[in-house]
Amino acid sequence: MKHRPTALLLAAALVFALLAGCAPSEPAASAPASPETSASSAPSTEPSREPSDIPSAEPSGPPVYTDWSQLETSEPPEPIWHYAENYCGEKLAAGESCGVLLPYVGGTVTVDDEEALLYGLADRSGGIVTDATYADAQVWDAFLMLFDDESIRTLAALDGSWVMSGVDLVRILDGYAILWNNEKGLSFVRPDGTVAAEISRRAIGEFFGDENMVQLYVYDTMNFECVYDEVAAFSYESDDDARILEGFIYLSTGEISDAPPEGYPKSPVYMYNDAPETFPGYVGAAYAFRDPATRTLYYTAYTEDDGMDILDEDGNVLWRCGNASPLLPPVLDGTVAFAGGMWFSRCDLATGECIFRFAIRSNTD
Repeated sequence: MKHRPTALLLAAALVFALLAGCAPSEPAASAPASPETSASSAPSTEPSREPSDIPSAEPSGPPVYTDWSQLETSEPPEPIWHYAENYCGEKLAAGESCGVLLPYVGGTVTVDDEEALLYGLADRSGGIVTDATYADAQVWDAFLMLFDDESIRTLAALDGSWVMSGVDLVRILDGYAILWNNEKGLSFVRPDGTVAAEISRRAIGEFFGDENMVQLYVYDTMNFECVYDEVAAFSYESDDDARILEGFIYLSTGEISDAPPEGYPKSPVYMYNDAPETFPGYVGAAYAFRDPATRTLYYTAYTEDDGMDILDEDGNVLWRCGNASPLLPPVLDGTVAFAGGMWFSRCDLATGECIFRFAIRSNTD
């Protein structure tokens, strides 16, 4: 049977905002001070705490840190970084786990009068694992994706224990990376790098009725929805009456069919984190997300003056970003990161300590 293709709903590209640095201020009076440390033991340049009129519930538990570093007028801060023992140079190479790899902005390059960012990878101790040579470095779910240009070129484990180069990503879906290969077809890859299933070009062509159009079907017709009990559901449009139908890929066998598994719900099961409409003192809907490394649930919520706070699952304030946007995801392995001006900084969310600070270099330096 043939079906008319429709546009694939691709995952939205993450935008990395260039805003203020993240050297935390002194915590609220109810919390103990958190001194900043660096390898060079340089004197602290922390700005004094300033009053805040952000309307939010009083935090209970962890201290709250407010980023006032963009107002800093004293001497510039000292860098906080070193080369990791498993330093790879320009590109990531697979090796033993070195902990969660944390993207950082390390440079800028001007091409055709436009400035582009360059990204590298560091570990949680402040050790640089790769130089800032990537056009982008993103964390989606349990996967690390590295771009050499506008196309995704490398898929890797969050800890760098495995690396796949030259991949063509279709979708990250409920703990799987769905990859396309012109010869092999579709592959579903687990976070540990093993392949859960391979669906051949022939099977896809037989399902849609035209093996010559397989790649078009994959990118323009198969709108992947969810993975339900190791069965991947996708929607597509029929030729006859433009109804949205459902197809199913059985990961255990690689079979593709329009027959749902026994007990499959009438509608696909979407793996979203439910969030309250809003928290007291905030405006607009709160956004729920999980730390890809720790799976801890957090929320981001906005204040009336467009400032953003990071909250725990009970609505307590953990970090006040103000008008500065953290690097996405907002929390990674219990850290928050900011880039702006001449500096990139990453801080421990629980203590407020700056664990990595790097001077952003340009190709004109």
